[in-house]
Amino acid sequence: MEGSKDEKKAKIIQLSIETIRKHGIKKTTIEDIANASGMAPASIYYYFSNKKELLRAAVSTIMNTVFDGIEIAVKSPCSPEEKLISTWKAIFLEANKSGFFLNLDMRVRSQLMMIAGEIVDEFDRRHKALVRKILLEGKKQGVFHVDDIEMTSTFLSNGVWGLILNTVDHGKMELTEAWVDELGKLLMNGLKKR
Repeated sequence: MEGSKDEKKAKIIQLSIETIRKHGIKKTTIEDIANASGMAPASIYYYFSNKKELLRAAVSTIMNTVFDGIEIAVKSPCSPEEKLISTWKAIFLEANKSGFFLNLDMRVRSQLMMIAGEIVDEFDRRHKALVRKILLEGKKQGVFHVDDIEMTSTFLSNGVWGLILNTVDHGKMELTEAWVDELGKLLMNGLKKR
């Protein structure tokens, strides 16, 4: 594998995500990732001290990709309603695309979240802040009627993220982009000024 140390590390993370997608977290070994990268297992340990550290890096990469999509949606020149729905679509599309959470039983998923808890917490904090920003923008524009911005941003952030991950967790991906649109419209009706 050629490139700088940072490039090699990023490639190992990407290959670990792909390997985990194929075999699952529990069955994926450092040796599997080494084989995928064309490196010796000892070389992987040069970049990551253990499998948990590599998993933490993989989750961080996925979360950052999801958040990049959310930030693009928030910066778009559209209405506050469209921005909120776009943030949910970004989460759905990246969760679906990564395949990382597919077919994880609850025990494995909870282990992963324990490993990467601080990353998930940071993502949650950043996401709620953006949702709060959109809600305030909508309130200032007279679009949303929200009495408690904090509670509403927490509900919207956790509720939609949880629904999407719960659906992805079942591996069926029954949730479609059109369904996210419909869910968004339903939630918007509750937020709009009457």
